Amino acid sequence: MEYIEIIGFIAGSIAVAAFLPQAVKTFKTKEAQDLSFVMLLLQTTCVFLWMVYGILKNSPSLMICNFATLLIVGSVFLMKIRYGKRESLKTGAIKNS
Repeated sequence: MEYIEIIGFIAGSIAVAAFLPQAVKTFKTKEAQDLSFVMLLLQTTCVFLWMVYGILKNSPSLMICNFATLLIVGSVFLMKIRYGKRESLKTGAIKNS
């Protein structure tokens, strides 16, 4: 394996690790109120495009690491959509009380 791919795997592993704590916290608490919908949408799109770029460039580090990051960021994005509905119901219930 070339040293460039090793650097890519190290960088990609850090990117994956960076989103893991947020994914775990959101899953455990079932709360995503403080997460920006737009940021998650942009991040999910960005990681998907980096993965496609990796496929087109035939770069294992870009393909694998961005796929893993896409799974994590995408899951946080989906949790934001799912748990965001609960939060707006709670907030609406509080406002209507």
